[in-house]
Amino acid sequence: MKYHLLLYLILSSLIATSQIKYDLEFSYDISGNQVLREFAVTAGRPAPEPTYLKTTKAYPSPMLDDLTLEWKIEEAGVALVKIATYNLMGQLIHSVVPEKDVNKMPLNFIGHISGVYIIKFYYDDDSENVIKVLKK
Repeated sequence: MKYHLLLYLILSSLIATSQIKYDLEFSYDISGNQVLREFAVTAGRPAPEPTYLKTTKAYPSPMLDDLTLEWKIEEAGVALVKIATYNLMGQLIHSVVPEKDVNKMPLNFIGHISGVYIIKFYYDDDSENVIKVLKK
């Protein structure tokens, strides 16, 4: 009986220590100086990987004048209600309401300056996806 108890304790401690995760993270200010050092110990099973039911693509990036947007929604009852394009200052550049059965759309950037643009896909379940694209 003592032998079984000892074996159980050894095996349970090995299993418990195999699920411990150690993380050491550093944060830096804008000058590159270290401002925070964080040590985290996580025990137990890892959280399940999230399943992404809404995927979005934008190509080519970097682009010259034309950009193609594609999206795929794998959730029942969820629809894309708006696609909005913003510059880095947060100003609205384009806003488009796509048709219901369409999952691909071109965007024209003729007349806009070179730089980074943010494209937000708004869904009717109040969620959104964000893509950053670069215009040459």
